[in-house]
Amino acid sequence: MTPIDIETHEAALTRLNRFMRLRSAPLLLTAVRWGHHPTKEITESMGVWEAARNWAIQNGVGLGDPAVRVLVVGDGHSPRTGALVATMTNWSVTSIDPLLRLEGPHLLIRRLTGIRARVEDRPDLRAEIVLSVHSHATVAATKAAATRVVVAMPCCVPWPGVGTVDPAAVRDEL
Repeated sequence: MTPIDIETHEAALTRLNRFMRLRSAPLLLTAVRWGHHPTKEITESMGVWEAARNWAIQNGVGLGDPAVRVLVVGDGHSPRTGALVATMTNWSVTSIDPLLRLEGPHLLIRRLTGIRARVEDRPDLRAEIVLSVHSHATVAATKAAATRVVVAMPCCVPWPGVGTVDPAAVRDEL
């Protein structure tokens, strides 16, 4: 488990600015509901995405490789992090959350599928990269779904050795 980044006000503004400069920003802002605190949701998704992208680059995992599978655990009622990753890569992305409104393929975001369930109830789901932003899923179930790496931003479910340091991103390479 490797701490990746500690969020600061300056880092949050930088991530928000990066998001707004994305060619996919207009699509993401309309295709996904960003909740009551959109800047918080955007910067958290961006932080986990950046940590996952950096891991992929360091480990020779191509952002354009459609064979790469990503599972976003606890993506909330709207697949925010999943949508971001799907628009930034050619990876096959699945978002899972018991409150997710999306079931099946997203109508506007290619390569994004939603599953309304708890990851604990779907031990059949496996992906090379598992992402988790403030998920309430158990650490054991989240790690069990990953074949290569978990990038998480813990909240009230402490990660061993990290606690509830929020909003630090942690990476567990398997």
